[in-house]
This record gives sequence, structure tokens and C-alpha cells, in this order.
Amino acid sequence: MAKNFSPIVLDSIEPEYFPAVDLYVKQGVNYTLYRNGETDLSESGLERLRQSGVEFVYVDSCNSDEVLLYVESNLKQICGNEKISRTSKNLVLSHIMMSDIGEVFKNPARPGICAKCRSFLDQHEFFIDDRLDLLELLSKFSHYEVYLFKHSAQVAILAMYMHRKLFGMTPEELVPIGVGAMLHDIGMLDVSYDIHEKRDTLTPQEYLRVRHHPRSGHKMLHQIGLSDPVSLSMVLDHHERYNGTGYPRQLYENEIPKSAQIGAICDTYCALTMDRPYRPASPPVEAVRIMRGEKKLYHPGYFEAFADIIGDGD
Repeated sequence: MAKNFSPIVLDSIEPEYFPAVDLYVKQGVNYTLYRNGETDLSESGLERLRQSGVEFVYVDSCNSDEVLLYVESNLKQICGNEKISRTSKNLVLSHIMMSDIGEVFKNPARPGICAKCRSFLDQHEFFIDDRLDLLELLSKFSHYEVYLFKHSAQVAILAMYMHRKLFGMTPEELVPIGVGAMLHDIGMLDVSYDIHEKRDTLTPQEYLRVRHHPRSGHKMLHQIGLSDPVSLSMVLDHHERYNGTGYPRQLYENEIPKSAQIGAICDTYCALTMDRPYRPASPPVEAVRIMRGEKKLYHPGYFEAFADIIGDGD
């Protein structure tokens, strides 16, 4: 039976305390054993990996929960370590964010499950000061496997950054934005994997099923106790469009809540810049140009602010 592997940020590893699990490095599409779990890790060995350009090592997915617990337990120390780069800290935070998103997707009926997302955002801030920090972080998500988890994390990071830049929001004010963005696609649980990963054009019936996911997600989260109106609007309205052609409510212009309008821009961009079964990822500049060709779908001011952040060559 083939193994599945999960990435771990190299800089999150403290040799003395890291779990005794096998570590692998990725070479092309292959995974090569770097360290047997019974062999001691050394800082000099990890440094040699860094010097060779390695940012991630990998563990067998059967050990991923143990490693995740290690990262969560040491997150404060990792983020406070001045020797660890901002990029590595952001990648570690992204890893935890994706894990929290995954917990909700895997256990959507559990009462209070959304509290873990809120708790993460209450306690931690990303180290993103400018567009270069942002773009570097967003470019690293290809190392992770589950599309919905990494896409949702990307949308949350970008949406919180845009709200901070546009409106000067405090970390506390950004929490409901982040929660809504992290869970904006939870309704896709009602869409079969075959439809979500389909290479060919969707049938009319399949497309109707996909179009239902904002309402499904809104209902699901409301039922399990998510009550913040900003978070819920980002789930329900992230496919509304400024010219009234969106779904599920065909809202028009400023009938669409502000945060949902920004969420729609972030959702589209992050989808375009990731590989999908039916098309390859677009580079950031090309993704913005594609969106500019359909800019009637987005709030003009918010879209131009977004384009300035990402850059589109214009």
C-alpha cells in the first residue's frame, strides 16, 4: 500500500523535542527517507538541509497527528524565535490554520467546532507587513494536498490582509473576517468529490448542486452555533457579484455586504492561482488580468485596491 505524506516546515523542528518519526525529503515526485525515527536529529543536519534550499520535510500521514500536536504545543516558541524567518513562521501558522479548517470539514456537526478557528485567530497573527510577505506566503501552498483546506486558508489570509489595508481593522476586528473566510466553502461538503474534482464541463444538474453550496454552508454553520453576521455573510454571499449576476440571492452592488464583496475577490484569485483538474494554475499577474477582464463582477474600488496589492503590470 502506497504511503501518503504530509509536509512539515523544516524550521519548526527542534531536534531535542521533535517526535521520533521517520522524516523524508521530496525529490521531484519521489520521497526519500532522510532520517529513521530511531536516529537522533541534529541541528547541523537540519542546517545542511536549509543550506541546500529545503523548506519542507515530510512525514508519513499516519504520523501527522503526532507531529501536528508537537507543532501546536510549540507554536508560541516558534513564533517568538528570532532565528526563524518570517516566512517560516507564516508557513507554520498556515499549517495550523489548515488543520483547524480540516477539523471543521471532518466534523461539521460537532457543536462548537468553529470555536477552534476563532481561538486560533484570537491568539495568533501572521507576520505579513507588505505585499511581498503576502505573495511569498501564498506561493508556498502547493506543498499541501487537500485543495479545499489550502484554498480556504489562502482566502482567509488574503481577505484579512485586504481588510487591514483598506479599513485599518484591528486584529480583534479581523477575527470574524478570518473565520468566515476559513469556512466559506464548508457547503462543498454537500457536493460529491467526483463533481468537485471533475475534469470535464459540469452538467446542468451538477452545476446546480455546486451553486447550492453557499446556502448549504450558511445553514450548516448556523445550526452548529456560528452566529457572527460578518462570518455568516462571507459564507452565504461569496459568490454574489457586483452586477447582480451572482448566486444564491442575485444581490446587486452594495446590497452585498462589504466583507463578502472582498471575500469574492479573494476567492476568485486564490482559485485561479491553484492547479485544478480542469486547468493549470495561473501566475498571480495573469490571474489579476483575467479578473480585470471581468471587473464588472467586482466592486470597482475594492478590485483596484486588490490589483494594487497583487500587481497586474498595469
